[in-house]
Amino acid sequence: MEKQFIDNYSDFINEAERYHSTTEKTEELLNDFNETPEGRDLKDLGVNSILERDKIKFERRNRNESMPRTAVYKGSDGKFHIEHYSSKPGLEVYGKESFNTPRELYRYLWIKLAKNIIPASLMSRREVEKRINFDELFPIGSGVSQNQFLDRLKPILGGEELAHPTNAHLLEMPEALKLIDLSLIGKLETGTRRVAKNLILVNDISKNAKIKYKMYCTAAQTVKAVYGGFIKEIIGTSEFNGCSGTITGANPTSYETWTVTNTNRIPKNSVNYRTGENTAKCNVQENDHLVGVFLSIIQRTFRRAKGKNRDEAIIRSYGYKSEIPEIIEEINNLMSDFLFDAAVQLRPSVFIEAEFREHEHLVLNAKSLLIQYFMEHGSAKFVEFLKSKKELEDYIEYSAKNTNIDDISKKLIRITKSLKIS
Repeated sequence: MEKQFIDNYSDFINEAERYHSTTEKTEELLNDFNETPEGRDLKDLGVNSILERDKIKFERRNRNESMPRTAVYKGSDGKFHIEHYSSKPGLEVYGKESFNTPRELYRYLWIKLAKNIIPASLMSRREVEKRINFDELFPIGSGVSQNQFLDRLKPILGGEELAHPTNAHLLEMPEALKLIDLSLIGKLETGTRRVAKNLILVNDISKNAKIKYKMYCTAAQTVKAVYGGFIKEIIGTSEFNGCSGTITGANPTSYETWTVTNTNRIPKNSVNYRTGENTAKCNVQENDHLVGVFLSIIQRTFRRAKGKNRDEAIIRSYGYKSEIPEIIEEINNLMSDFLFDAAVQLRPSVFIEAEFREHEHLVLNAKSLLIQYFMEHGSAKFVEFLKSKKELEDYIEYSAKNTNIDDISKKLIRITKSLKIS
């Protein structure tokens, strides 16, 4: 029995050696992979060879996603063949090509891999074919790694122009500071006081030539802080507790974190959004343009509050708990328009700075501006509903008498700030 085991083990070793040994179909291919400039270019790009019977299989170190499963071998026709594999039914073997020499095959494979390495977010496959001459930029024997390859392509891809924003730079910009003052952007670090140097505006999470970052928007939290209690007065405590949404929710995080990809595949200084997600694509060339992206996100936060996705509503009714679901729906839609318009103009009378939220007249003006908008743009039924609420009588009267509430607030802010400075 021991002899049988030794014989079986010996057979196993012999079979393994044969499995991983060169043959007529692989010897020349393996030699050229190790010894020619074309083969060494593949190695420098991270490609490994694995001998398997009459084929050589290739893979990339830690980058299998960048390379399809590939094998090469010498055919009975004397040519050198390459083929790729997939698990897709009917397409198990695809991309078959043949070449007169291994060197021609390896150059073909190098260019195919090079095209796959270029992020589609920076350049489409069609543009790669039209704009990049690989033989000119990377002649045989270039010996570049993936990082060196991408660095050399940056002037063509636009990677040197696209911005990598930093908090330090953004915090020096007056436009960004204005959004911070209005509490529309920024994220406080845990356990720190509200000081500008502790604000996180942007986290750069770029990787593999893909310029990407997280942006923090606090516009919804600011609206809750200023108007959350007032909405409760308007629709009543029990009705308010029967609602749910960004403002009424305990932790309004829906709009806080945005993942933004910077790409030159869209027009410059434009922003494209993915419906129902906090993701966006933009094309900004300088850091100061990033403030415009923030502003666009803030505006979209309020615009989409009246969309079909109820999770994005400012307030919403569960219906079965509320006796006035249509009123709540109208409040949500009117507030969406009111806040969007205010965000376009960056009105400090609507988005009250944190330091002024205890200022009696500024808070009165902010609530009165909202009531004024409701009275002007609400349905007849909604206006009658507002008039029936005794707790709103002072706001309605004040907003009817004063058509320049916005100007009054701006003057109050200027005076208060000047008194602090003096």
